[in-house]
Amino acid sequence: MPRFWYPLLIIVGGGLRGYALISDELLNGETFSDISSSDYHKPGLSEWEYRTGAFVQGELSLVDWLTVTAGLRFDYNNVTKEFFSPRIAAVFKPVSNQYLRLGVARAFRKPAYLETGFHMAVEFPEGSPITGPAQNEFQEFMSRMIGNKDLINEQIISFEAGYLGRFLDGRINIALDLYANLYRDLIEVKQEIISNAQGLPDLREGRSIFRFENTDKKIDIYGSELSLRYQINRKIVLMASWTLRQVYNRNQGSWENRSPKNMFTLGGRFKTDFGMLGSLFIFSRSEFIDPQVENPAGLFQDYLTRQMDNSILVIAKLGHKFRLADEFQLEAGLKLFLPFSIDQLEWHYYDKGGSVTTDGSIYGGDRLRRMVTAYLVGSF
Repeated sequence: MPRFWYPLLIIVGGGLRGYALISDELLNGETFSDISSSDYHKPGLSEWEYRTGAFVQGELSLVDWLTVTAGLRFDYNNVTKEFFSPRIAAVFKPVSNQYLRLGVARAFRKPAYLETGFHMAVEFPEGSPITGPAQNEFQEFMSRMIGNKDLINEQIISFEAGYLGRFLDGRINIALDLYANLYRDLIEVKQEIISNAQGLPDLREGRSIFRFENTDKKIDIYGSELSLRYQINRKIVLMASWTLRQVYNRNQGSWENRSPKNMFTLGGRFKTDFGMLGSLFIFSRSEFIDPQVENPAGLFQDYLTRQMDNSILVIAKLGHKFRLADEFQLEAGLKLFLPFSIDQLEWHYYDKGGSVTTDGSIYGGDRLRRMVTAYLVGSF
C-alpha cells in the first residue's frame, strides 16, 4: 500500500483457488446411502472445493536497530469454513551484521480431500464371501469410512527465537534457530473393526469405524537448528547444519520417538567460469519408530510398528551450463541419489515404515534406492 508514514510499510494480498473432482471409482458419502437421492447406490462422484484468503501485514521501523512485523490472515473454504491466523515478530540488530529474532504465530492445516471426502468403491472378486445384497451393504459401509466431512482444521501455535551473525564481509553466516510448535486438533485414523458371527466386519452404522477423526491429543514439538554457511569465493560455497528435535505428548506426559531426534546436513556446491557446476550434500537422520505401518493382512487390520534405521542420503549433481544464444541457456548433466541404512549396512532404506512379506510382496512406505538420472534444462 502507498506509504502515508515512512516508518510503516503495509502489505495486503489475497487469492482464490478451486478445483473439481470427477471420478467413477469413488463413492459420494452424501448420496450413496441416501435412499431419497437419485444417486442412491450409484458409484462415482462429481464435486468441487474452493478456498479463499486475504491478509494484511504491517512492518514498522522506528529505529534502525529494531523492526517489528505484525499480520493477520483470514482463510475460508467450503469444507472447514473460516480461520484467522495472527502473527507478530521482532528483529533486533544490536550491532552491525548481528541479528536477533523473536516471533509468535497461529496457523492451521486444512484437512486434505483424502481425510474429508475420500470413499473408495470396492470391487468384489470372484469367490468373494460378500455376495448379493451384502455387497451394497458393504459399499454403504465404505461410503461412511476413511473420509470424514465433520473434520475441523488442525491448529498450531508457534514460538520462535533466532540469531544470525555475518562475518568476514558476509562470507560466513552462522544461524541458530529455536522453536516450540504446539499442535492441537490433530487428525488421525480411528480404527475399531468389530466382527460379526461369520468373522466379517460388522457393517451396521455406528459399529465398525475406520476413518479420519480429530483427536484431543496435544503434541508439542521443541527444536533447534544450528547452521553454518561459508562462501570461500564466488565459485564455491560450503554448508553444514545440525537439527535437534523432540516431540512431547502432553496427554501422556511423555516424550515420543515417532520422528528422528537428530538430523545433520553437510555439503556444498561449485561453479566454474567455463560452465562446469556441481553439488554434493550428505543428509542423515537418527532412528525412530513408525507406529502406523500398513498391515499386509488387509485394510481393516491393526497397524504395524516398525523401527526405522539410522540412515544417510547422498545427493550429488555434476553438469555443464552453456549458452546457445544471448538469451538462451542449456544445462545438462547427471544426478546421483544414494540412500544408505547405517544399521542394516544396505544401499536402501524406507522413508516411511514398510517391509517385505515372506512371499516377496512389498508393503508400506516407499523404499528409497540408488538412482542415477540424466537431466537437460533450458532457460531463456
